[in-house]
Amino acid sequence: EQVVVPPEDVAAQLAALKTADFFEMAQPKSKPICCDHFTYTLYALDGGRENVITISGGDPDLPSDIMEVILALQSLAAATEGS
Repeated sequence: EQVVVPPEDVAAQLAALKTADFFEMAQPKSKPICCDHFTYTLYALDGGRENVITISGGDPDLPSDIMEVILALQSLAAATEGS
């Protein structure tokens, strides 16, 4: 299923990723996590810059601003579902 997101919302999430230094972020080393957690793969392309990382939502070393982006994207997808 495809979700259509307004351009201004995409721009806001790209700005949040830039603030979180996402485009300079290296793939975090995976750690064993004791409980069930979601795994997220974030891919972003902005002009000539791109990055992709896979992270666990339960990683205590996960930068909080990256988790905020994930939560915002989930909310955006839920709000625009069926548009």
